[in-house]
Amino acid sequence: HTAMILPDQMKRPNTYALPASIGAVTIVIGMFLHGINNPSSLNSIFPIVIEGIQHLGSALLGKTPTDESMFEYGPDGLPLCRGCHCTAEWEEDPAAFVCPEEPPPKWRYGAEVIETLRLHEANNPIGLDCNPYEDEGCDTVPSLQKGSWGGDAVCGFIYDIPASLSADAEDVGSCPLTNYTLQSFRSAEEAASANAIVTHKGHCGVCSTTKDLAAYMTHPDMVAEGRKCTNRAILSATWGRQCYEALGFTTPCAQIWAQNSINTASICRAPCVRHLFSPANLPEPSCKLNECLHCDEIESGPNFQLFAGRTRRNSGLRTPIMRQCRGFAFLEHTACPMDVVLGRNEDKGDEG
Repeated sequence: HTAMILPDQMKRPNTYALPASIGAVTIVIGMFLHGINNPSSLNSIFPIVIEGIQHLGSALLGKTPTDESMFEYGPDGLPLCRGCHCTAEWEEDPAAFVCPEEPPPKWRYGAEVIETLRLHEANNPIGLDCNPYEDEGCDTVPSLQKGSWGGDAVCGFIYDIPASLSADAEDVGSCPLTNYTLQSFRSAEEAASANAIVTHKGHCGVCSTTKDLAAYMTHPDMVAEGRKCTNRAILSATWGRQCYEALGFTTPCAQIWAQNSINTASICRAPCVRHLFSPANLPEPSCKLNECLHCDEIESGPNFQLFAGRTRRNSGLRTPIMRQCRGFAFLEHTACPMDVVLGRNEDKGDEG
């Protein structure tokens, strides 16, 4: 999930930000030495310098097209592995792999849905004032209640229902649902009994808001934007967080993204350098993640998933990188789920 190692397109292998970041560090050090008497000027020229470094790094590294025969592509333009949208587990025998029966999750949503979700407000957003990659005792505010939810947990929205809205309301014009409470449930059935909207698998976290969902929908593959934010996070956690905020993520979600980027850049440096020009997925029949992405998933993924709550995969949002089938949610997100909120939908546990 980390932005540092996402490819520009599945058909074009990623050129990692590390060489450009090293160059950026060198130039920034020079900037500090040259402008030590006027440090306030550094903030204004840093974005220009880092953008130039990114372009220089791309020009020096170039882009090596991947053989398009490596994968087949579905009608949505995303790659498939032997006809499946997801892959076997890292340690699983590809020959024994069985693709899920459910159709591939959706990965693009219209502007109206995205903008409506962006305008909704959580009554109880979850905050983060520590770094889980450095502090084992780190927790959110309020607490995540780690380990208490179980494997069937879901995160849901309980919308505030306007007093003027009756249960048999039909044509209500613009959506009257604007505010909601985030709540973790032990199962989709429990969420359905509360007329809650299931927004992703797993407990709620700092990225579980509708605003963060809208940000993921706006940037379905997080490629160029994510690489820019990772470059900045390597130099400054604050710069990285601000960059993710500019993509539409809430501050706590942007913070865990920046922390995740820094951790992966540190721990996974060696495998990511080795796979500098590698495609994200290995060839068929396994189609598994390359060693760099696998390192990220092992070393940074657990804390990110624990604290973020929402990921693209557990929200039912696909990306150009094929991921393991485990953890995929099959959800359809809607901007104004009136039937579920008013208790009129028999399948309300499956709504997003």
